[in-house]
Amino acid sequence: MSVVVNGDSSGSSKAMQHQSQTLDHHEREKSLQLKQNTSTRKNLLFLAKIAERAQRYDDMKYYIKEVVLLDANLNDEERNMLAVSYKNALSKRRISWKLIQKMKTARLEEKKQKQLQLQQHQAQGEEQESMDDDNKSESQSIEDLGLDHLGDTVKVEIETTCHELISLMQNHLLTHSTSIGNDRATVFYSKTTGDYFRYLTELDPMATNTENGKKASFYYEKALALAENALKPSDPIRLGLVLNMSVFFYEVMKKPDKACLLANHAHDNAISELDKSLPLPQTQKETSLILDLLRNNLELWTSTEN
Repeated sequence: MSVVVNGDSSGSSKAMQHQSQTLDHHEREKSLQLKQNTSTRKNLLFLAKIAERAQRYDDMKYYIKEVVLLDANLNDEERNMLAVSYKNALSKRRISWKLIQKMKTARLEEKKQKQLQLQQHQAQGEEQESMDDDNKSESQSIEDLGLDHLGDTVKVEIETTCHELISLMQNHLLTHSTSIGNDRATVFYSKTTGDYFRYLTELDPMATNTENGKKASFYYEKALALAENALKPSDPIRLGLVLNMSVFFYEVMKKPDKACLLANHAHDNAISELDKSLPLPQTQKETSLILDLLRNNLELWTSTEN
């Protein structure tokens, strides 16, 4: 009795060979894409460094943003480049915004003074003065419109820059650093997110009641909780977090007691640790600088309160 085996062994072999070739093709594509991304990433970082040297910070932040979108795994130098590019791109706009607000406040005071003077005018010569005042009012209205337009333009630029960086933090950098357990990077990104929500509150005179103020507080508190567990008291990232967080509570939230307590506690803990051991050479200068800034703020705040 004979046994008949059904099936085509040659067909099965061809199918396996085809599957292997397909897998090889996919692997080659992945490898090529990885090489292209690596090459592109290096080029973008190179361009970012050139832009920094030329003080073209809007261009620098564009290149760094593209780096993050390619690969959110940034090293210490790249994180610093990210911070430098956005901080400098935003800094000049924040200064412009504050100057515009001062000019608008000065003009309001000027209007109040002129209104008081008009009310004190006597009947004699009032008609001629009224004509002069009409001409002045037309000039003043043009100045007011110019200030409003410029203020609105700067405000949009600040909001755009802040939301752009916050989006990178929330959707890419924080997600990645948390997933791989990089506590140092997570503290840095959480602190930076808090910073940029703080900058948004500067655009609102009722900052303490805004959603941006609440979000800034949330990210600062989140960063501090992790920093106290994962970083040494003299670590510059931890100290930088406390420096910015205390400024936020003092200037924005109007909580001077909390700001002073936070800054004083961080300063004393760092000094206590430094008395026992020297910081790493690469962080010693930065640590000393932040401690000086904390001391200066504490002296200013306590003298103001007294």
